[in-house]
Amino acid sequence: MADEKDTAGDAAQARHEREECPAGAGGAGEAPPEESGGSLWVPNVIELQLKRGMRSQVSAAPNGAMCEFKSLSNASGLDEVNKILLENNCVDAARVFDLPEDAINSLQERASKQEVDLPDMSGFYILRFAGDADMREVAEKLKRAAGVEHAAPIPRTKPASAASTGLPEDELLFPSGVRERRHQWYIFDRSVDDAWRRQFTGRGVVIADIDFGFFVDHPDLQGRLNLDRAFNSADPACDPDVGRCNVSQGGQLRHGTAVLGQAGAGANGRGIVGIAHNAELWPVQVNVTRPSSFLDTCSWVRAIMWVADASSGNMRKVILLEGQTEDNGNITQIAVIRAAVQYAIVQNAVVCVPAGNGNKPVNQVDGRGGATFQPVGIIVGATTRDGQPWEGPLLGTNFGDDVTVAAPGDPDDDLTCATVFNPVYNDFYRHNFGATSGAAAKVAGVVALMLEANKGLRHVDVIKIFSTTGTPVASGPKKLGRLLNCDEAVRAAENFVVQ
Repeated sequence: MADEKDTAGDAAQARHEREECPAGAGGAGEAPPEESGGSLWVPNVIELQLKRGMRSQVSAAPNGAMCEFKSLSNASGLDEVNKILLENNCVDAARVFDLPEDAINSLQERASKQEVDLPDMSGFYILRFAGDADMREVAEKLKRAAGVEHAAPIPRTKPASAASTGLPEDELLFPSGVRERRHQWYIFDRSVDDAWRRQFTGRGVVIADIDFGFFVDHPDLQGRLNLDRAFNSADPACDPDVGRCNVSQGGQLRHGTAVLGQAGAGANGRGIVGIAHNAELWPVQVNVTRPSSFLDTCSWVRAIMWVADASSGNMRKVILLEGQTEDNGNITQIAVIRAAVQYAIVQNAVVCVPAGNGNKPVNQVDGRGGATFQPVGIIVGATTRDGQPWEGPLLGTNFGDDVTVAAPGDPDDDLTCATVFNPVYNDFYRHNFGATSGAAAKVAGVVALMLEANKGLRHVDVIKIFSTTGTPVASGPKKLGRLLNCDEAVRAAENFVVQ
């Protein structure tokens, strides 16, 4: 397995890509106005994907239109697209992935080795419109136009939550010194302790949590975070080449703090213990000032691309994509995010994605009348303490054949790090965290242990291992793959022969 690509050119490309998304649809520019009525969609924005091999340029048109596509291969190939853009007052268009042609060709070669169906990265655009046109109607017209592979309004996003041979002696792992199955019960229920006894703790692996902010001074995260790799893709003051960005901005710090607590809190003799408590943790924030119902699509893309390209000293990377749509759908239904995840996989990362908490098929597109898509990444469903699909009073885990693996994620029965002092525990810890956010955090920790056991595993190999370890989870039509068994997965990773 080739080492990761750690070059100055990668950092420069990541910086360049950051500048490509249009102001208002992402980036540091002025945000589009909020829509009334709690819309599920980013207002006045569409993502567009051209057909493979369709090369184009976009610019202001002589007739006064603000965005006009010019095909480099067919003089009239995008005339129908331009007509639709003019009629609906397109005011801004920008390429999402501005990669040079030779880089795209190289990516396609590596994609075949990773068994990834990588789309043509040159064909993605974000379009912004003025006026009150219905973005779903405009997108449907664009989908039928010559040269277009995909067009859709963009859903808003939010969090997906509602070294010894012995075991760590942390206070809440074994409360009052009593080794019983409560508090961090899933450590024992999912055989994490068995992998720990065999010395697997995530050493030499990176877990990058792309999330909504972090309490970096939490006592169980101090010394665990690589703050030189703290990146905030929504903060224009964050220089990705320098690092040490402020990832503690905004009002959602509790989410990233809780996720990293379950994935990698320190085995430091106090509090809880993360599954991969010797992995290196990278806190990556995607939101600063906007409410959780409206986050920049391009912030997600920039964050994923930055982590994929950033130097890790050749340590393997696990990327944890901690978001879902405003309608509790899977975040990879957004095509530009899906393409960024595929790019990261081609760059030899393993990507874990919460299934989402909409109690619906994981491949269902929000508000599109039964339309479906192909989720990408290790899609993680959530179970209750007794191993059944988690279902709350209003929500529940998304489900279906595309779910790779399930893990405990019952919001009423999970313990993790908190951002405020909790008098019950006399410290910064809380219950009431879980759903597919908590399930994905646990799976990412286990993946770190697997990569420690076998550094050569590809993303597709991790999926194969999860498909043959653990036990099947299904309740009627609610399929959730197989229930995580950490020690089985790590043992299978040790013995896996990479093709």
